[in-house]
Amino acid sequence: MPTSCPFSVVSNGHHSRIDPKTKDPQMSHTNLLAKSFSPHRYRAVFPDRWSQFLRRSYRNPEEVAFNFDVRFQTAQNWWNGTNRPTGDKVAMAAISRPVEFAQIMGQAA
Repeated sequence: MPTSCPFSVVSNGHHSRIDPKTKDPQMSHTNLLAKSFSPHRYRAVFPDRWSQFLRRSYRNPEEVAFNFDVRFQTAQNWWNGTNRPTGDKVAMAAISRPVEFAQIMGQAA
């Protein structure tokens, strides 16, 4: 997906940046991770990781529901690892509890 940055190119779906001085493509941080990171595997383990994060960070599903402004059933599903949160809830978690979030959610799949 092209960006508005004049020094960004997309090749085979991966972003590379072109060094303006040498005109050589540089691997982006995303490309470096792509060789060892599996998005499909991360998606598969995400509900379990989210559940681990919640259990480490909150006392119970009621506290999760209150802090994320979701229904109790939604919090219970997250707690049990049966559903995934939306992006805004993930961002709230990363902002409000960055250390716990990075420790659990940042692990490579």
